[in-house]
Amino acid sequence: MFTPAGAAPRHPMEMMSAVMMDEGEIFGQHHPQARFNEASLPIGAALHAGVAIAWLERQGR
Repeated sequence: MFTPAGAAPRHPMEMMSAVMMDEGEIFGQHHPQARFNEASLPIGAALHAGVAIAWLERQGR
């Protein structure tokens, strides 16, 4: 979604990454050599579920 500079997005989103990088590494999360901190996966899953539940509650579901 493109949002002009200074404008609030219509649908705010949160980005979170579990990629671990040592100094000098430049591998992003889609790079084959990316390493992930698997201990952060339950946190990400809980965040995702919480956002989904909040959205459903706002929709009256």
